[in-house]
Amino acid sequence: MLMGLAIAMFCLPFIQLKGSFLKGVIACMVAITFASLALFIWNPQAPLFRWAARHTGSEDSGPKGKTSSFPRRFIAVFFLTVGLIFSFLLYRHNELLKTFMAQQKIQVAKQEELIESARKSGLGQLMGHVLDKMDDELKASPTRTLSDKTITRIADLSYSFKPYAYSKGDSITTKLVSPERGQLLLVLSRMNIDSVSLQKIRAQVSFAGADLRNADLQGMNLSGMDLSEADLMDADLQGADLSGSNLSFVNLWGAQLNKANLRGAILKRADLRWAELNEADLKSADLHEADLNSAQLRKADLRGAILKWTDFSGAFLHEANLTGADLYRSVMKRAQFLKANLSGTNMVLANLIEANMSEANLTGAILDEVIVLEKDWLIRLEEWHVTGTKEIQSKYKMVEGSNELTYYQLKNLEKN
Repeated sequence: MLMGLAIAMFCLPFIQLKGSFLKGVIACMVAITFASLALFIWNPQAPLFRWAARHTGSEDSGPKGKTSSFPRRFIAVFFLTVGLIFSFLLYRHNELLKTFMAQQKIQVAKQEELIESARKSGLGQLMGHVLDKMDDELKASPTRTLSDKTITRIADLSYSFKPYAYSKGDSITTKLVSPERGQLLLVLSRMNIDSVSLQKIRAQVSFAGADLRNADLQGMNLSGMDLSEADLMDADLQGADLSGSNLSFVNLWGAQLNKANLRGAILKRADLRWAELNEADLKSADLHEADLNSAQLRKADLRGAILKWTDFSGAFLHEANLTGADLYRSVMKRAQFLKANLSGTNMVLANLIEANMSEANLTGAILDEVIVLEKDWLIRLEEWHVTGTKEIQSKYKMVEGSNELTYYQLKNLEKN
């Protein structure tokens, strides 16, 4: 066994490459250990144990005819020693395995980097070729029209630009984005293409995951485009036309969207924290589970918008029009609804804790189980000069919340 351990320790480089060798040594030691234990249990007076007792000065019988405890001590020390050796070997094997795996990952990363570099180089050349072809067509066309074949090439090129994580400055992007798709969009926006060709491009070309951080897209026509999961953080989109565009999971943190056209746009789970959407047209837009924390929506048009589970915490909605909007389970903690129009909205289970409803219009709004902080919230509606106060007071009553937190809910008297 000692020779086997010595071989295992001296053959560490071999073990690093062939982990099965160490496993085999450990398996042999375990087998010998269990065989010895089985032999001792079967016949404690076996020659092996009698020999061990004689060579350590122990006898089978102690004073007063008592049986010696040497075999038990010997077995205990033996198992303890073997256990320590096993633990040490396993620790060394685990460390070597970690080192080996780390080296393998470095090699794989280098190979992937080389492959990606070659792919990007090829795509860059292809993009240059397509853009040159476009430029030639536009120069030859008085109406600045592109052929369907060229538009198809642009679409194929956009789908070849896959989003990936990359370093920008001192940071590495945590989200998969495509700088190439962002660059393609910016180039196309400056080529003075006719409206018919642009419409075909918007319908066929994908800009999903495009990296457009801090991009200047002011007043651009981006209607009907696929910009899902794109990074538009701090981008300037003031007055831009994004109607009917797919902006689901898009990052619009701190973006400028004042007076932008977002009618019918899909903004599911979009990040619009600290974004400016003053006077923006969001009519019938889908903002399901979007994050509008601390966003500015002064005089924004949100009529008929889907705002389920949307987070309006700390948002500014002064004079915003939310007529007929679906605000089911939306969070509006500390939101400012000064002179906002909330008539006919579905606000079931919405959170209105510390929301400012001064001079708001709540005529026909569904307020079943709305969560508020004040016990006298219904009475305070009169102080806040809320339109529709009498209707709400006659239809709802205040009840205490159902958990340990101190809050109150509106219960519909007609349903109880």
